[in-house]
Amino acid sequence: MCAWPVIWTGRDWSDSYGTTWDDASQGPELYEAFIKAAIDHAIIEHAAWYCWHASRRQAMLEGVWEKMGAFVHQQVIWHKNNPVFTRTHYLWQHEPCFYGWMRGKRPQKLEGVENVTTIWQLKSLAGNERPEHPTPKPLECFGIPMRQHVPVGGLCYEPFSGSGSQIMAGEANHRRVYAMEISPVYVDVAVQRYIQATGKIVYLDGSGGKTFEDVAAERGIDLE
Repeated sequence: MCAWPVIWTGRDWSDSYGTTWDDASQGPELYEAFIKAAIDHAIIEHAAWYCWHASRRQAMLEGVWEKMGAFVHQQVIWHKNNPVFTRTHYLWQHEPCFYGWMRGKRPQKLEGVENVTTIWQLKSLAGNERPEHPTPKPLECFGIPMRQHVPVGGLCYEPFSGSGSQIMAGEANHRRVYAMEISPVYVDVAVQRYIQATGKIVYLDGSGGKTFEDVAAERGIDLE
């Protein structure tokens, strides 16, 4: 079993993320299964929990947390620099994030960390900075929690990697991120983003030492 001082999910639990696994009719059951797997196999009991989500899913998320023995300590708000254009009455210019932990298992707060309010004014990624993903989050959405709870070199758990912002935040803050992503396309997006930002060579585990570029060439995929 691995020990993780921080668990977060970048999934917003609202819009379609693909047809391979996300069935809205499963609702709480689907989210509960992910939380149970994390508790049983991944995170330490004093882990800090962060979950970005859509406002209309708050009741469902809080209900699952309560059922699994966790609770919402606070809600963080990402105040975006630009609104999101939708067909709703008011344009959305914020995104909420639950922060909490297992009851009786308060997570550590590192000494000397910055004092942060519950409103995070973070710029969305500009067009030329955006990976091939519809909703990439700023690195500080994950960098702030890392610096609050996780020592340098420590581990973070991410079951919905998406664009790979969590991985990039770990690289920028000298923390390690173990991330999962079910969509092969977004796995490629995150890996290429990491390679382009760091210049490091990335190997496919279990391939006998093949690099990402080697595997892409074998499969006839043009990375340009």
